[in-house]
Parts: sequence; C-alpha cells; structure tokens
Amino acid sequence: MPPGIGLHWSIMINMLSNLEGLFACVLFSYGGKLRSHWIARVVISLLVTTGFIFLFGWFRSEITNIWSGMAVTLMMNAYQLGLMFFCLKDRPSHILVRFVGALCVHQISEQVFGFLNQFGGSINNVLIGGWTTGNLDFDFVLRLFARFAFMFLIFLPIRNSEVQDDAVMRRRVITITSVCALFIVVVTRVETEYREQSFILSNLLRITMLLFCLLILFIRSRFFDISRQQRENLVMSNIIENQRVQYDNFRDSVNYINSVCHDLKKRIKALQGKISEEELSDMKNALALYNSRFKTGNEVLDMVLYQCRIVCDKHHIRLTCMADGQAVAFMEKNDLYTLLMNALSNAIEASQKVEDAGKRLISLTVRRQNALLEIQCANYFDGKVERNGEGALETTKADGRLHGLGMRSMRYVAGEYEGVVDEKTEGDIFILSIYIPVQNDKPAA
Repeated sequence: MPPGIGLHWSIMINMLSNLEGLFACVLFSYGGKLRSHWIARVVISLLVTTGFIFLFGWFRSEITNIWSGMAVTLMMNAYQLGLMFFCLKDRPSHILVRFVGALCVHQISEQVFGFLNQFGGSINNVLIGGWTTGNLDFDFVLRLFARFAFMFLIFLPIRNSEVQDDAVMRRRVITITSVCALFIVVVTRVETEYREQSFILSNLLRITMLLFCLLILFIRSRFFDISRQQRENLVMSNIIENQRVQYDNFRDSVNYINSVCHDLKKRIKALQGKISEEELSDMKNALALYNSRFKTGNEVLDMVLYQCRIVCDKHHIRLTCMADGQAVAFMEKNDLYTLLMNALSNAIEASQKVEDAGKRLISLTVRRQNALLEIQCANYFDGKVERNGEGALETTKADGRLHGLGMRSMRYVAGEYEGVVDEKTEGDIFILSIYIPVQNDKPAA
C-alpha cells in the first residue's frame, strides 16, 4: 500500500479484503452444522466484521510499514476463523479444514486478479487493466462481485467433505492451518511492500503464493481421501465383524435345529400307525425342509447353503450347487462365510425380481483348478444393470451410502488372500467369479 494513504481509501481496501475473506469462509461453511440461534450469530458476525474493517482501515492509514500489514492480515485470519467456530457446530478438525480451503481460495483470487492488474497497467488499479466506471465506490462494488464469482467457481470442484476427527487428523489439520496462515501473512506482506520496487520479485512471490495455495488444496483433498478410506475400512470391519457374529449365531441355531430334528424323527417313528398316512407324510415333509443338508465336506459351506436354501424355498428360487468343500479348506471360517453369504444374498435378491418363475435359478460352483480356487455364482436377473463412472456396479438400494457394500466386502476379503472378484453379464444372466490362490499353510475351516 502506498505511503500517505487516506483513511477512506484504507477503509475501502480493508473492507474488500475482509468481505472477500468472509465470503470464502461462508462458501466453505456450506453444509456445516449451524449452532443454535444461528441468525443472531450471523448478525453478530457481520457487526464484528464491520468493526474490524474500520479498525484495520484506521490502523493501516496511520501505520504503513510491513509489520503493521502482517499484524492486520494475521488478525483478519484469526477473527474470521473465530467467526466460523462461533457459527458452526462442527468438530474442530472439520472447521479448520473448511477454513484452510477458504484461506487458499481467497489468496488464489487475490493473486490471479493481482496478476491481471499488474500486466494490465498498475497493481493499484481497482478494476482489471485500469478500466474504470468513473465512480470509485462503484468500481469497488464491481471488483467485489467479480472476485466473489471467481472464488465460487474455484470452490465448486473442491467442495467440502468430512475428515476423520481423531488425534492424528487434528494434529495434521492444526499444523497445516498454522503453516498456511503464517506463510500467507509473510509472503503477501513482503510482496505488498516491494511490489513498486521490483516487478520481478513481486511476480515471483505471487507465483510462489499460487503454487503454495494449490499445494495446500491438494493436501487438503488428501485429508478427505484418507478419511474416506478410514471410514470405508471401519465400515468394512464392522460388516466383517457382524457377519462373524451372524455366522456364530447361525451355527448355534443349526446345531439346535439338528438336535430338534433328531428328536422329532424318533417321535414321528413312534406315531406310525397312530395317525393317518397323510398326516404322517405332512410331518415328514415339514421335517425334511429343516433337516435337508448339503454335504460338501466343509462345515461353513454347508451352513451357508442350508441358510440360503431356506430363503430360496420361501421365494420359490431353485438353488443348485457343485462344490468341493476341501477346495476352500485353507480359508478362515469368517472370511469364507462373508464371501459366500454376500454372493448368494445378492443372487437371491436379483432372482426375486425375475418375473419368469422358471428362471428363478441360482447356480453355485466351488472348485479348485490347480493352485487356484474358483467360486462362481450365476443367476438370472431382470436385465437392468447400472454402473458408475469407474465401471463398477451401482447399488439398487435407495441409500447408496449404507447399502451396496456386499461387492466391496467380497473384494476386501478376496484381497486379503491376494485374490480378485470379477463380474460379467451374458444376456439376462449375471455371473460372479472369485479367484483366490490356494494357500496350503492356512488353517483348515
């Protein structure tokens, strides 16, 4: 800022900078949880901002050295961060990540428009290239809305997401916020101080600031990626744990059913000759439904088939199986249960939507080919398949965040054994294939 600047000009410049920074904070606050009485809090925030604008304007008109500029910039960042905490109910790490985004976008806007001014005439121009409407106050308004629009365009592709609020993430966010704020304070004030003395130094500092802000935005996006991966891992762990509990519970239920069926067989045998043949036949058929078991040579595989067969019978779906239980003996029980249960559950769900009763058929094959385990599940479906931009299947459930995890959990388990999951369609037939290298050193299921 040139020496001897007037109070009016100083207030206008500080008002623009404060309002631009505040607008960036508002952009990145979008989607955040607001505190109670948020309207009153917004009004208070605007009053606080007005007070700081006049305070900073007066301060900069009286003292125009580099240290006063650093102090004003640092205080502006501090009070805007304070206002975000005042209005938002989010966790501290979430608010800091929002603020870092706002800080960088504001600076990118500042440096880009500064470049355009510098190459169009003078850095001190209000509008680009020295163009003016003839009314200074109106020029300031045009500049303000132009920068608002520019910041909004930058914000759109990097909109907020949540980060994991744990101790490690909090330390990372606090560190990057501190480094970002201090770097911006020092570089912007040094550039302002020497822009009239060295055109080259001024532009080098501007380029440095742009690259720094882009780097910080990239690091910020990595925080989201890390948090997303952590959430997915947590969800996947919960799914695996829930299916382990489901497996244990169902195993206990099967043992109880076997005990009851064994007792009922004795009772039915004792009733022969005492009831009609028709009644006796009905009792035997009912008992056969719960006593029929697949015999594959693997306890987990037998239990999954038993559980799914009951569901299939209920929905008039035919389940066929050609399985070698010894081929999956190297897998952990819980992992095998997760793979098979998800594969068959998805097949059952798809088969229920098939209108042709003759095509409500599921075929499961489990076999070993040399050193490779192949699990293949095929079923008819209604012919409707939706895929996302990466080619992966989209869930058909209403809430894609909570559903559609079956395929991902299968990929997760297969990946633990260095295996792969593949899926394809042939007409109205969906084929899921899982290939896993056989590991003989794993404990038997």
